[in-house]
Amino acid sequence: MQVYFKYIPLFFLFCFTTNLEAQFSLKVGYNLGKTNPTISNSIIQRYNETNDFFTDPLEEFKWMSGFDLGVRLRNEYVAAELTWGNKYNRQYAEGTSPLTNAEYFREIYLRFGSYSFGLESFIGPIGFGSTIDLNRASVRTRDTNERKKRKILAETGYSSHFFVSYHFEASETTSFTLRPYIQVPWKGVNLYNLEAELNPEFASTAVEDDYNERFLNFGIQVLFFNGN
Repeated sequence: MQVYFKYIPLFFLFCFTTNLEAQFSLKVGYNLGKTNPTISNSIIQRYNETNDFFTDPLEEFKWMSGFDLGVRLRNEYVAAELTWGNKYNRQYAEGTSPLTNAEYFREIYLRFGSYSFGLESFIGPIGFGSTIDLNRASVRTRDTNERKKRKILAETGYSSHFFVSYHFEASETTSFTLRPYIQVPWKGVNLYNLEAELNPEFASTAVEDDYNERFLNFGIQVLFFNGN
C-alpha cells in the first residue's frame, strides 16, 4: 500500500506547478455496476438446491452499487483524482426449516472497498481516463442463529477502471458528470471459504485453487464536483 501511494503527492505537485490555474475540487458520487461472477453464482445455486425449503432463495450476484468520495485537481487538459469508494451486494434468503419447523434466514454481504488514483484527459466536455485501484474484498454472513455478521473472507488486490466521461456545468460552482466504466481486476478473489460456509460437504472434496473469481464489472458513475 505504501508503494502504491508514495508517488501521488509528487504528481499533484507536478500538476500544480506546471499550471498555476489548476483547480482543486471535492468529489461525491454514486456508482452502479453489472457483473457475472460464475463461481459465486454456482455456490449460491448449490446452496439453494440443498436448502429447497426457502420460499425466498438467495439470488445470483448481478449488481453492485455504492458511493464514492474524493478530490480532483484539474487544469484545462488533464485531471488527477484520488477516490475512496465502496461497492456492495446483499443477498437474503428465508423459509421454514423442516428440521425445526421454524423460520430460518441467511444473509450474505459482499463488499469491495477501494482507494483509487486516476488520470483523465479532456476534449471539450468529454473525458477519457483510467485508474489504479487498491481493493479490499470481503464477504460476511449471518443466519437465524447469529446476532452479528461474521466475516468469512477478506482479500486485498489491484484493479483498473477505464472510463469515458461527459461533464455538464450545473452552475458556476458545481459540475455534474456521467461516467460509464469497466473495472478490470488484476487478480481474482478466492471464494473457497464461501463454499465451505454454505456447502461444506461439497467443499470437502473441492480444489481450493479453482475458486478464484475476478469480478469483472461494468457500469456507470454519477459524480458531482464543487467546480467546473
